[in-house]
Amino acid sequence: MLITPFLYNPHQFVLTDFILDYRDWLRWLGAGNSESNTNSWISHCRLTRIRITGYKRKRLGERTPTTGFISRAHKANIFFTEILLPLFMAITMLVCYMFIHSITNVDEAKANKGQVNSILIRALIISVAPVAVNFAITIAFFFVSFSLGPCCAMCLPQFGKVIAGIVHTIAVVIYVGVFLLLWILEDWNLTPTIMGLICQVFVERALFAILQHLLLSREFGEDETNVAWWTGRWYGKGMGGWAFTLTMREWMCKVIECSVFTADVLTGHIILFFLSVFTLIPWIDKWHSAMLFWLRPSRQIRPPIYSLKQRKQRRRSAILYGILFVLVFVIFLGIIIAPQVLKPDIKLPDTIIKYLNGRF
Repeated sequence: MLITPFLYNPHQFVLTDFILDYRDWLRWLGAGNSESNTNSWISHCRLTRIRITGYKRKRLGERTPTTGFISRAHKANIFFTEILLPLFMAITMLVCYMFIHSITNVDEAKANKGQVNSILIRALIISVAPVAVNFAITIAFFFVSFSLGPCCAMCLPQFGKVIAGIVHTIAVVIYVGVFLLLWILEDWNLTPTIMGLICQVFVERALFAILQHLLLSREFGEDETNVAWWTGRWYGKGMGGWAFTLTMREWMCKVIECSVFTADVLTGHIILFFLSVFTLIPWIDKWHSAMLFWLRPSRQIRPPIYSLKQRKQRRRSAILYGILFVLVFVIFLGIIIAPQVLKPDIKLPDTIIKYLNGRF
């Protein structure tokens, strides 16, 4: 299911086109934060949220959104599929994670003079800590955009995109750091670490489902609140008396979006890392086209003809984003492989270990 969209994309495994697709994907992730853009990650995330929260009622003279008024799902469907199911999955994953530690926890209790580690508290702390940090980061950068945005937008039209990129990058780094922290707590054992990561994902999904359905009101207009949050320009958006409450609502949305953005970025990179291996196979494009269109290698569809200027631009972009892709790939391999090979002896302070293990 993950590979199929790429598998049926013509010329997917041509190295230059693969790198340019990676560039377009990064641009899609960062678009829509300085000005409204329907073809962006934030627009997709917002439309997914609208199916649950719905739109505010249309006022007289207000234009219809470009996406149309998407009908809200039935409350029974929302309760069972968006609240009850995530809660059930979160509890199931917590039980599985605690079961993995049921045997080793006895030995650890003997080593700690009878003090038993609370795996449940560890899982909850690992799950909630990144969300709490995202709360602090988003509100801090809100004040940055609110105070500097109206002035900096005159000389930097992409100010909102820059601020959003910084916040989302910090969120990704935080989640990577939490993963490494969990790995250290598991003494570089990959199996319980992966189980802890899965447990974190499902616990956060249940938490966000509850927050989204209990605290988020209906969506306002087009994409004014998202653009206003990152650019700091809350005036001239037609919000009226809703401006203050929309600020609080958008803060909650941004915390949820930081976690969703991290999941999408990490998942997308893992898929692209896997697919990049196939671009190194000789004549892979001919075999791929033959599989898709049932064409003999001698009767392939000709690639598009580019001008000299277009070829230079494509080559320059392919080199730049190719270096970026390789750099991220090396960092990813270093994070996964280095601890398995080196087994570094990293000891956290005893106070931190006690709190993370629930031994208060």
